[in-house]
Amino acid sequence: MITIKKKFSDSFNFVYNKIALVRVDLNCPIQDQEVSDPTRIEKVIPTILKLLEKKAKIIIISHLGRPKGIPSENLSLKKVFDKLEIILEKKLYFCDVPIKNLKKDFLKKKFDEFEIILLENIRFYPEEEKFEDDFIKKLSSLGDIFVNECFSCSHRKHSSIAGIPKLLPSFPGLLLEKEIQNLKKLFFITNDLNSIAIIGGSKISTKISLIEFYTKKFSKVLIGGAMANTISLALGNEIGVSLHEKKMLQLAKEIIDEYSDKIIVPEDVIVTDKKIKNIPVVKSINKIDTKDMIVDIGPQTRMLFYNE
Repeated sequence: MITIKKKFSDSFNFVYNKIALVRVDLNCPIQDQEVSDPTRIEKVIPTILKLLEKKAKIIIISHLGRPKGIPSENLSLKKVFDKLEIILEKKLYFCDVPIKNLKKDFLKKKFDEFEIILLENIRFYPEEEKFEDDFIKKLSSLGDIFVNECFSCSHRKHSSIAGIPKLLPSFPGLLLEKEIQNLKKLFFITNDLNSIAIIGGSKISTKISLIEFYTKKFSKVLIGGAMANTISLALGNEIGVSLHEKKMLQLAKEIIDEYSDKIIVPEDVIVTDKKIKNIPVVKSINKIDTKDMIVDIGPQTRMLFYNE
């Protein structure tokens, strides 16, 4: 039976001396084997500390990158573990025991010494993205309640996102609550021609309605991320081997044609090769080679966005 509560505070009547499975987003940028930007860690700390204050035991579930169901040392959450300990100022236990072999009794013994357990990258398991029932049941068996603090992945039908709430009492985290409130404000907005929308991400297909909505409401819409590649290709530019959505080219062109005075896309970009072996260089959007891969906006575009 699905038990869904609307507020994080609703969980307080359930958490005392219980094990809370907390799904977070620790998908932080890694540079030289260390977290280079801990923002995503910092954002989930209030929820974790509040649960601890209410005497919960916490199992953190997260992902790092897109290993596609194959364990990879480069995408191990061990790279995030130290930074998480430092920011929380608490001693954590890193559990790399395969989930299918993990027992609740084993975890309970670990909780005699640790208040928080971090599981290995959940995307090391192909069952996560396949939404497999047995995997969902196994994950759910490890805890007593579920807290979703992973707004960035809440649109995905993954086992640790949409599966666990089918079996455990489930609640939003503080950050997820805040994000939803922000979305409500954005969608109830009236015409505000003094405002600018900045939209990024990899897929234009999931944000096409947002682009149309804000081009009508705001003075400008700045588009970055890989979705800008699709628009650039639709405009006739070469994008090499850059990420894009071929099926969205015609629709992207129609939107650009209709709102050309409002939509701003990159004029220069950072490119490397597909295997990211070459030193990244700056290129004008109309100077991309067939083997180039666009990985970021360029300095000219940053200044353009900044000026807007």
